Amino acid sequence: MYAVFAPSRGSCAAPALAAGGMALHVVWLDDAGGRIAVRYRRSADAGKMWEAPVDLTPEPWRRSFPPSIAVSRGMVHVVWCETGQNPAGEIVHLRSVDGGMSWEQPRVLELEAGGAGFVSVATWSRSVHVAWVDRVGRLHFMGSGDDGLTWRPAMVIGRRQQEHDCAAAPRVHADGEVTYLWTDVRQDYPGMRAWLGVVPVFTGRIATVTAIDARSSVDGGVRWDAGAPLVKQAVDRAAPVEFRYPILLSERRRRVLVWAERSGADSGRMRWMISENGGRTWAAEGGIPAGGAPRRPSAVLRDGILYAVWSAVRGSSATLRTLRLGCRDNEYEIAEIAAGGPRTVDPSLAVTDDGTVHVTACEERDGFGTLRYFRSVMERTWEEHRE
Repeated sequence: MYAVFAPSRGSCAAPALAAGGMALHVVWLDDAGGRIAVRYRRSADAGKMWEAPVDLTPEPWRRSFPPSIAVSRGMVHVVWCETGQNPAGEIVHLRSVDGGMSWEQPRVLELEAGGAGFVSVATWSRSVHVAWVDRVGRLHFMGSGDDGLTWRPAMVIGRRQQEHDCAAAPRVHADGEVTYLWTDVRQDYPGMRAWLGVVPVFTGRIATVTAIDARSSVDGGVRWDAGAPLVKQAVDRAAPVEFRYPILLSERRRRVLVWAERSGADSGRMRWMISENGGRTWAAEGGIPAGGAPRRPSAVLRDGILYAVWSAVRGSSATLRTLRLGCRDNEYEIAEIAAGGPRTVDPSLAVTDDGTVHVTACEERDGFGTLRYFRSVMERTWEEHRE
């Protein structure tokens, strides 16, 4: 038997977890009475005790999409796409300046989100950055340099060829430099041989590739470099592979790129690359079988260790699997959380200052979702929160 971490008035989905010091912050979607709202819960002591859930979506908004959360300097930022008033979607930002104890009124950053679904938010010092993709593949960015008090206008920094898919939603990462990541499946030219007037002449055949593309900015998102793929791979029609859910992490000069590689309905790998010079070159690369089709991974880099969790989907079942990787020696350990239990998806991971690893996820049973919370104080040992 287990305890439901946050009893919902309806079905829950898409939790997002973040840590700041010893505090934990989790947001998720709650579907009750035809209203899909964002809810929030906070722990000030690394998950030992949790405060009561709080509704973040005010009336008359009634249809929120999965939220994203980030914490910096005691400020908590939550961003999501709201479609209750506008079917094209509005990008909403909500912040707490006292570590989640109270919340300001939500603010609409963009009135016409173009059919966005998942939104990504990242913080660094006083900067806040938001990314999303619209239904025609345009990649949007908004930035703030004063803790989200004022925002620069939204800008389009690129376009994807792949059809709209939540698994291909962009991610934004900030560590002094802002990096915008997205996946794409596109036609790629193998190389240019010469110019015929103003028309390039290419060698070989055009290939279909799956790629993780990136653009970077050193001035908070005002200007961007030309961009380049961080990794790409040709797609074999007989055995198609697709890159999904890219995550970029950094710690001082070290950067780690983590992503899911799906190779079938029930199969895939978790992959990673490591750079020790700020991403100029990538010296180490690795991958492991995901135990199923990897879905919605989450990862944190802390003290030279990569912690990752994902849902391994096989048919109607889905279990949580974790990875602990030492970046210096590239040695890793794999474990499962609540193996053999109900279908559990959409995990999110955070690490508090005491080294405790925390995971929230959504259990799906008979079309109904409930939120679960696990933590690992000792390595390879997981306990579930009970109230």
